[in-house]
Amino acid sequence: MPRFSLLVPLLGFLAGGVWGIVTTEVDQILSAAPSLGNDPDFQAFRDPSRAVIESVGPPMLTFIGVVFSLTLVAVQMAAENLTPRVVRLFMQSRVTKTALALFLGTFFYTLVVRYLSLRVDDKGGQKDVFVPFLSGFFTMVLVTCSVLAFIAYVQHTLRLMRLTEVIDLLMRETLKSVRLVQGLSRTHEPFLGENPAAEHEVLLATRPGVLIGFHRKAMVREAARSKCQLRLLARTGDYLVPGSPLVAVHPTDDVAVRRPERFRRHIRTGSERGSVEDVAFGLRQLVDIGLRALSGSVNDPTSAVQVLDRIQVVLTACVRVPWGNIEHRDGAGVVRLVEISPSWDDLVVLGCEEMLLHCGPAPQVTRRFAALLRDLEVLAPPDRREVVKGYRERLEQHVECEFTDPERRLFAALPDRQGIG
Repeated sequence: MPRFSLLVPLLGFLAGGVWGIVTTEVDQILSAAPSLGNDPDFQAFRDPSRAVIESVGPPMLTFIGVVFSLTLVAVQMAAENLTPRVVRLFMQSRVTKTALALFLGTFFYTLVVRYLSLRVDDKGGQKDVFVPFLSGFFTMVLVTCSVLAFIAYVQHTLRLMRLTEVIDLLMRETLKSVRLVQGLSRTHEPFLGENPAAEHEVLLATRPGVLIGFHRKAMVREAARSKCQLRLLARTGDYLVPGSPLVAVHPTDDVAVRRPERFRRHIRTGSERGSVEDVAFGLRQLVDIGLRALSGSVNDPTSAVQVLDRIQVVLTACVRVPWGNIEHRDGAGVVRLVEISPSWDDLVVLGCEEMLLHCGPAPQVTRRFAALLRDLEVLAPPDRREVVKGYRERLEQHVECEFTDPERRLFAALPDRQGIG
């Protein structure tokens, strides 16, 4: 993730230098032209353009340092108030990367232009013949764009520090993951990996890291070419310890699979979980923010209710998705890869268990929780209602334990999508 986060700013930095070389070369050609070199109107741009270029470079570097130093403080405060896992939202933000690329590009552009201007200034023994007309113009354009980018950057950063903006972003990311999983196929045809007695080879993890995804199509092509079937033994989001089971390779013929370790190169690992292929991680982040809001040090039930709103959206989107093992086929229709995905019960437990344990004597939270479970029980198919019904009964028991007064108990158990107003 850090490599891709730094790619855009690095490209902006290099683009500024390249464009500085191009504009300086064009200015040199224009200055050498007799029709412009002796034109007083054209020569009048020499001093103003140089003044603009000289006044932008060093202040831009100072500006970059101050802006992003303050941003790091803001990110740290947001991580403390929400959860450290939201820091990746700042790292992955297109606005942040674009603004940094523009700032660095503007700085390097003026640096290159200034350096090249000094080199060609006395070319041919003639002094003050070089007019950085185009370079000065683009310097003003870049400065204007940097100011606009700074305004957008500040607004975007302030939005990311708001609770509702963060949990909405997490919700949208999780819904994308749900739609991705929903588009994958599942069948109930026999698979060699379902027979534990079948001969197979198990690939082990070689280095520590979180399983963040894998190249499905590449693994299917490799398995079809090797006439074998693969079963992932780890789920997306699992932390892999060296030596832990990773992939089971089942040959479809009697011939052993050659170099089965090559399948390992199609599996991606990282230092932290990602949200692209990990539906559970989206719920995990929402629950973490809700737990922080319900902690004794924060005690913010309204924020917990807002988190429950988004958890209900995610669980509602998951309610009819055919969860379970996902099977991937080759062009001939043969199952070549089986990956593990969470079950419906796993997702409900993840979204409800800890929130229920920590909601305490907060009627606003219990009422919103009751509305969430009531709506899920209505929407869920009959075979998926049992886990929801179990949490509804546990919520009722929780309310009975926390509220001794009958009227308060009745009030706290009443489903309300707004909690209390």
